[in-house]
Amino acid sequence: MMASAGVILGTAAYMSPEQARGHPVDRRTDVWSFGCVLFEMLAGRRCFAHADSTSDAIAAILSQEPDWHALPAATPEPIRRLLRRCLKKPTAERLHHLADARIEIDEAMAEPRGVSTGHRRSARARIVRMIPWAAAAACAILALGLGLRLRTYEPDRSERPLAQFEMSLPPGVEVYQGSSQAMAFSPDGTHVAFVGNLNGLRHVYVRDLGRLDAVAIRGSENALSCFFSPAGDAVGFVTDFGVHKVSLRDLQVTLLAPYALNRSGGTWGSDGRVTFTRNDGLWQVPSAGGKPTQLTTLAAGESLHAWPAVVNDGKTILFTSVPSSGVQRARVEAVAVDTGKRQVLIEGARFPRHTSSGHLVFYRDGGLYAVPFDAARLTMTGQPIEVTAAVEQDSSGAPLAELSSAGSLVYQRAGVASGRLVWVSRQGIEQSLTDVPRAYLSPHLSADNRRIVVGVGSDLWIQDTLRSTFTRLTSQQAASYPVWTPDGKQIVFRTPTGLRSIETDGSGRSRTIAGTTSGDFPSAVSPDGATLATARRTTDGPADVYVLSLAGDSTPRALVTGPAFEGGPQFSPDGGWMAYVSSESGQFQVYLRRYPGPDSRWQVSTDGGTSPLWNHTGKELFYRNGNKMMAVSVSTTPDVKLATPRVLFEQRYSYGGTIALTNYDVSADGQRFLMVKRESGVAYLNVVLNWFSELTRLAPIQ
Repeated sequence: MMASAGVILGTAAYMSPEQARGHPVDRRTDVWSFGCVLFEMLAGRRCFAHADSTSDAIAAILSQEPDWHALPAATPEPIRRLLRRCLKKPTAERLHHLADARIEIDEAMAEPRGVSTGHRRSARARIVRMIPWAAAAACAILALGLGLRLRTYEPDRSERPLAQFEMSLPPGVEVYQGSSQAMAFSPDGTHVAFVGNLNGLRHVYVRDLGRLDAVAIRGSENALSCFFSPAGDAVGFVTDFGVHKVSLRDLQVTLLAPYALNRSGGTWGSDGRVTFTRNDGLWQVPSAGGKPTQLTTLAAGESLHAWPAVVNDGKTILFTSVPSSGVQRARVEAVAVDTGKRQVLIEGARFPRHTSSGHLVFYRDGGLYAVPFDAARLTMTGQPIEVTAAVEQDSSGAPLAELSSAGSLVYQRAGVASGRLVWVSRQGIEQSLTDVPRAYLSPHLSADNRRIVVGVGSDLWIQDTLRSTFTRLTSQQAASYPVWTPDGKQIVFRTPTGLRSIETDGSGRSRTIAGTTSGDFPSAVSPDGATLATARRTTDGPADVYVLSLAGDSTPRALVTGPAFEGGPQFSPDGGWMAYVSSESGQFQVYLRRYPGPDSRWQVSTDGGTSPLWNHTGKELFYRNGNKMMAVSVSTTPDVKLATPRVLFEQRYSYGGTIALTNYDVSADGQRFLMVKRESGVAYLNVVLNWFSELTRLAPIQ
């Protein structure tokens, strides 16, 4: 752990519940720690001896009781009573001052009543003689070793202990990296929410730090981002269908506003307004429901307003202006809610957060930076300093991180969600393709199977399958979801400002694909290289299937639309058919249709299916159903005939950023699958309690 003035170093086992939660502390915090140390000296073990890590210790402190049976049998009842009063979790029920402990200790020193044997009398006498020394040693350890002063605390953030631990995720759950603001911290620092992906299905998960498990919220299916209410009693979240809220009291889900641009986050102010992104600008809607109103509009050269944060009691919204040239040239701005007047705060920065410690925190170059900030005047009063390095970012270029107003931080460290590229046979036999673990996303093979394009962090890389070289293709473009052209000369990919294509000859030449937006997600290029199929999200509803020309007029044209989600389109090898995913039935299923028409369709999957992909023979369709890789034989001549789906193999592999787009590929002969296998033991988030104390130390307020 890091240390600073008033910060406890390595003492998670002695933290009181209010310390662990980041709440204000007083002299009763010393009482708890005294009880922990005295218990340990009498029992010869810690109160929570089963806690093998910092996170386990904090979880035990918040939710479990000490093992009272560990105390020696001869421990006097007054001492047992003292320990119980010292270790009451509610502060109101705890001993109020350590001076009161002297009364209990004096009683323990008195000759016991009702002791009938010399053996028990002797054992008790030894314990009684040990008590003053144990109590004195406990006080000394608290005062000197732990840095706790036996006095009344000022409720100063700088004197609250900083603690770091790893918060485990539920088995099989990955933090969703396909959108912004995939995690949130409640204002009081007691709950963490995150968007989790389990077998391709996304939910908002909420973890009470006083409990061991995160719980998936029913009704939050297909969530893409989340944020807490100011009171911490509700969670706002954005899906393909709009902005929602869920009460943590009764778990009732309410739609606040339909059709948000769902990958740009949101925020819930104390003024009762929720700010989100629609039509690439910022909008607001009352948290009780109502008509959304527009807050910002794009200026010349801008492509997106994203990642809002509230300051000045909702009178000002901080946000990121992303220019058409890319997210790396983004800047942090402020907009006055009543007038719409905008002000540039920091160039080359994104994802602003204002803290009660008086700092503006933002993301740049893979780390979190902080600068002293006068919120009333919207001015910086110092120089930015990096305060947390190596923070993972999502596919849009935002950090996987969030702060609580109580002063705590949750984030995912860069490289934690690492994995390996593996070949998997149709029988499920696995063979490693890469030795270096990385955060691989959306691997796809070139037509000749010689090269793999794959996302790592915010860039695309090329893996040579024969020479094992790994070469960067894009540089700081927040590039994701790459798709090869059939000739292997170009790759189309998504950025937060729209779609781009880049040549693969090493020249770095790239171009913007006109007519595309941040709501486009490339899926496949037709066999003749002339047409790109995408899933497009607009303000009219969830994703639809669009196609656009790569050779002439690139104006996107709707192909499959409706009130349900449609995405993941894949051209057949002969270009005459298209497979795609739809939620029209209430469950994600894979469908087949002629391309370009007519509009008749056939359902391929029978019990749920996502991420379709064709065998290069054109006679077989693959798709995923949870951990199962499925195959369906297809005949389209003279009539469409679909065989019963069969399981090829069943094993856990990463779904990546989205359920519809493929996070795998198939070899040219259809015999091997290129999959992303997560490294074991990495499913966790980093939590830093009372982080503002470290923030103030590194970037002091003048």
